Amino acid sequence: MEKSFSYEIIDEITWEENLLLLPNPHWLQSNIWADIKKDNGWVPSYLLWKDNTGKAVAGAMVLERKIQFLKIFSLKIQYCPKGPLFNWNIPGLFEYVLADLEDFAKSRQVIFLKIDPDIIINNQKEIGLEKNELPIFPDGMSILIKRGWSLSKEQIQFRNTLYLLLDNSEDELMSAMKQKTRYNIRLSERKGVKIRIGNPTDLEELYKLYTQTAIRDGFVIRSKVYYLNIWNKFFANEMCEPLIAELDGQLLAAIIIYYFSDKAYYVYGMSSEKQRNLMATYRG
Repeated sequence: MEKSFSYEIIDEITWEENLLLLPNPHWLQSNIWADIKKDNGWVPSYLLWKDNTGKAVAGAMVLERKIQFLKIFSLKIQYCPKGPLFNWNIPGLFEYVLADLEDFAKSRQVIFLKIDPDIIINNQKEIGLEKNELPIFPDGMSILIKRGWSLSKEQIQFRNTLYLLLDNSEDELMSAMKQKTRYNIRLSERKGVKIRIGNPTDLEELYKLYTQTAIRDGFVIRSKVYYLNIWNKFFANEMCEPLIAELDGQLLAAIIIYYFSDKAYYVYGMSSEKQRNLMATYRG
């Protein structure tokens, strides 16, 4: 197949201008995320693929850092969070993008490059979505395996994602829920649990609640500085806000929502040990 597109390494301003034009852009490919990772020793590079008309058809923000071994020598690794982004409808494009990423990694002399493109490989009917609503790319895994890529034992991002389309009314969304879920939502409302949009002054308390949740549910989290840095930077750019469930000023549960392109992302959730019978986690 003749290659009718090529890539170039661009600066962060050009990347920002093109990111939202790419298919299915993700907030973990944004400049803000790159800036946050810089604080943790990562250095971003921005790759953009164009077709022969000059139209951007694929892109990848690739993070690179050095890791120290026994204080004797260091090696470099790369990670492309929720990327690469590419047009599924262009035959052969994914293979070309992978080949260029492989060459780029070799040129940087890294020991490995990890990617996690946000692609759907299963039949969407299993999760109640029509084919025209989200793209399916069933050949994604086979293409990766054929080129020698392997599934990492250490997953960085969540392995699975649930999509909820918000085109329907609130009543229609409620009717699609299980009866017990509807009951808990209405119970929480009757008991007086209120929802408000939080602000940066809430973030310290939200982190405390997040640590309680992590201990209770047995998952590992990062330091307070790390999360407050993320939440504050995205909040300052109007791309993030907490939704807080409380009763008489007492914080009972919360989620952190990120906004990017035409999607809202629920990534972090937290809840108190207190008054769990109020079902505050259902009020969002």
